[in-house]
Amino acid sequence: MSSRVMEAWEDVLKEAVSSDFDEQQFALVRIGMVLQRHNPRVQMPSDAPEDMLSRELIRLTLNERRQADAVEYLTALIIKQPQRADSILYALSNAQAPILAEPLLALLEDIGSKFNKDARFQAVTALVELLRFPDDQVMAALRNHDIVPLLDKWAEGKDRITADKAEIVADKIEDLLDNETED
Repeated sequence: MSSRVMEAWEDVLKEAVSSDFDEQQFALVRIGMVLQRHNPRVQMPSDAPEDMLSRELIRLTLNERRQADAVEYLTALIIKQPQRADSILYALSNAQAPILAEPLLALLEDIGSKFNKDARFQAVTALVELLRFPDDQVMAALRNHDIVPLLDKWAEGKDRITADKAEIVADKIEDLLDNETED
């Protein structure tokens, strides 16, 4: 892979911590798009603006280790700046489930109770995607991190959309874990 392509990726990762809010948000959208392009279970919307990604970012191919590095980087950003968790979780939700499962569930278990309304919504949305095709890595992460109590708490919140989703996700996790023990 050319050094210009990797430089473009490193630049967009740096822009995610820019002091300019608009630059941060644009970087997070592009990071999400790159992760989405590497996720075989997510189709890019046909109306996705082609010009959002530079030619270098379009040519970028990340192996699983580099994708995992990006997920770790983004989760570290949430820990440092939880007030920005919603937009960072949006970018994260585009990552492949096996790569995202452990870091996301660990993050939710550690600091999910501190999330604001928008971050809770994005976290639940990411969990919905994670649970669509629960493979061995997703199941291992679910066994390692008990986030059902957190989801139950969110299910009692005033934001009905997030509350309903949280309840559905908690039930799905419990069903998956129960079915696993029955096998």
